[in-house]
Amino acid sequence: MHLLYPFSSTANSLCSFQKKKCHNGACDGNYNRVGCVCLPTFYGPDCRRRSEAVLFGARSFVHLSMIRQRNSFQQSSHSLIADTAEAQQRGAQFSTGFVTQITFMFRTRQSQAEIVRLVGRGNSLATYCVVEIRDSRLLFRFKLNPVRSKSEKVLSIASFAVNDGKWHRVEAYRFGESAFLTLDKGGIGKSTRLIVDHRSEAADARHQVFELDEHQILLGGTPHYLAIGTTTVTNDFADGKFN
Repeated sequence: MHLLYPFSSTANSLCSFQKKKCHNGACDGNYNRVGCVCLPTFYGPDCRRRSEAVLFGARSFVHLSMIRQRNSFQQSSHSLIADTAEAQQRGAQFSTGFVTQITFMFRTRQSQAEIVRLVGRGNSLATYCVVEIRDSRLLFRFKLNPVRSKSEKVLSIASFAVNDGKWHRVEAYRFGESAFLTLDKGGIGKSTRLIVDHRSEAADARHQVFELDEHQILLGGTPHYLAIGTTTVTNDFADGKFN
């Protein structure tokens, strides 16, 4: 699962100058360093290593915490997911958290399941970004305002069922209150978008940023700890693989 940043002309020049090779990805960086942004299922300094898919069963989930390494969020050698911690270094004119992008692959035969949940910092699930399956369709929903109950934004790929047991690639991209959702690299009926001008009267000008809690990244459902050794999982991703 990856977070991808837009490539800059400066980064491209540095990549060429340093002859940086990324075998299953693309070179990117800023004014003082370059690195590889790997395609889904690949990782490592030059994107040569292939990650293994995680098999989910009933009441299983993954709870991730991320650490900063070289100004980016990583865990071990896998590039995972984050908000735009490096956006300002790359010339963007937005504060950290204005952009979030989630990219991963999965397969399942479930018609209802939560695959990825990012939790906002310090608000106990009040703000979030979620990618899930509902009625066999792919959904991306997010909430940036912890107070307004009706502030959730929802995007759905309604034309295609994703519980066919085949591998599917997902790209969920949030830019303020606007968002894009793409299934299997897009095409007719496989992408959707929601555009909200953050300067317009319809926009919630005070809530354009999602501050990710680096210790609350959940895969496979939302766990609830009832007692020592007793955990339930809601929206359980109980029959599928994730990569």
